[in-house]
Amino acid sequence: MVIYGPEGLKHKKSTENVQLIKKLERENEQLKILLAEKELESKLKDELIKKSIQNGKGLVSIGVSGSGDVV
Repeated sequence: MVIYGPEGLKHKKSTENVQLIKKLERENEQLKILLAEKELESKLKDELIKKSIQNGKGLVSIGVSGSGDVV
């Protein structure tokens, strides 16, 4: 339901809305962390590929373990 005029401008925070906002903020933080980890993983892979090509080894199979170790 949409309320227009001065009544529509009053900010009403219900408990349900506050809980939803907190849940979405937590989810947003988790997604930011996940994205940062993926970007770091991609950057590390790119650097390893570049180094292996410079050293004449060609492309090698690389992976990153769950703990972030390059394998």
